[in-house]
Amino acid sequence: MKKLLSALVNLALFAAASVAWAWQRLFARERTTMLANAQVNVTGTHAAAKTVKLDGTVTVRHLLYKLGSDDNHVAVCAATADAPLGTIDDEGVAEDEVALLILGKGPTKRFVASEAIAVGDALFTTTSGKVQNFPGAGAATYWQVGIALTAAAADGDVVEASDCVPVKLVVA
Repeated sequence: MKKLLSALVNLALFAAASVAWAWQRLFARERTTMLANAQVNVTGTHAAAKTVKLDGTVTVRHLLYKLGSDDNHVAVCAATADAPLGTIDDEGVAEDEVALLILGKGPTKRFVASEAIAVGDALFTTTSGKVQNFPGAGAATYWQVGIALTAAAADGDVVEASDCVPVKLVVA
């Protein structure tokens, strides 16, 4: 009988705590105002993407981008040593506003391959904003940007990857 009474008391306390929590969440919510980005030069933090402007015309989606002419502009990574910031899933002309998908943040990303890539290959920067598997020869600086989740058969194919914060690799 004592065990049954103890169980009923615990159940009642749990139910009361659940109701109190629900009422608190329902009525004591912080009120926020949602506003659209009215300008590109917005201060603060960005969860997975940042609105930026293109330095030049881009006709290929999913390329890697680096810092452009100023803090609000991006340009396609032209060399293996260019430190990538993210990718853009859009095309546009100079001064178009686009969403830069920040590397290491948010969902998986798509990249344009410069060669055949297998699932599980580490992805590194190469020229023209594309990615390659592990660079085999040649002294240069590369940036690892992720691990391939899908395969690419040839140059120009799009590969999905689990991206990471860019990691610098210097091959001597």
